[in-house]
Amino acid sequence: MARLTRSERLGKQGIVFFEVDGVLARLTKAQSAAPSKFANAVEAVSVMTPLALQMRKRVRDERKLASGVWGGYGRRASVLLSEQYATAAGLSRKYWPHSAAMHGNLKNGNKLFSVTGKMWESMQVRGMRQDRAVIDFQGSSVGRGVVVKRRTVKGVVTLKNVPETVRNQSKANSIFSRSKINILEPTDQELEACAVEVIMYSKQGLEATWGAVPSGSSTPAAFSEMAAMIRANLSKG
Repeated sequence: MARLTRSERLGKQGIVFFEVDGVLARLTKAQSAAPSKFANAVEAVSVMTPLALQMRKRVRDERKLASGVWGGYGRRASVLLSEQYATAAGLSRKYWPHSAAMHGNLKNGNKLFSVTGKMWESMQVRGMRQDRAVIDFQGSSVGRGVVVKRRTVKGVVTLKNVPETVRNQSKANSIFSRSKINILEPTDQELEACAVEVIMYSKQGLEATWGAVPSGSSTPAAFSEMAAMIRANLSKG
C-alpha cells in the first residue's frame, strides 16, 4: 500500500491545513474542531506562514542570516557521506576533503543549508496552545550517516559510513550546535513588518466600526509580498 501524503494524513485526522509554496500551515486537532475558540492561534498561523516563506527565501535562496554575513562552510575536517545521502544530494562520490568542497559540488542553485533539500521541504507553521504558532520542520529524511571505525583482521583501520534517517528538525538543530546559526531567526525588520500588518488589521476593524476610512500600510517595500499575504490571510478570518 502506498504511503499517505502529509495532506492525506492531516485530512484523515480532521485537521485544518493549507500549503503555500511548499510550506505547510496547520492547526491542531482541537483548533480545527473549534477555530473560533482558538481565533488568536489561527491569526498567529496566518501571520507566521508568510514570515516563514520570507525567512526561507532570505536564508536558503539569498544566503542572508539574521545574525549577519554567512562565513562559508568549513575547510578543516574531511567529510564522508553515506551512499544514500550522496545519491539524494546528486553527488558523484562519498568522500570530500572538507565541507566547502562537498557543498561546492552540489547542483542546488547555490542554496544555503540545502544538501538534499528535504529539510527545507519539510518546513511548517503549526498552531500552538490558545494564542500562538511555531515555525519548525516536520518528518524525517536521509542524513549524512554515522562514521564508524572498522579494524580488519590484519589490524588496518578503515572508516565506514552507516546510513541513518534523521528528523528534519534535528538537522536544523545540528546547524545551530555546529555553527551557532539559527536558520529560523527572523530579522528585526521582518518582525516589524509583521507587527505593522497586525496593527493595521486591528486598526481597520476599529475604523470600520466607527465609520472611518482605513489608512494604508507603511510596510517597507522589501517585504511587500509577505505583507500582502498577511493581509490576505487575516482578511479571510
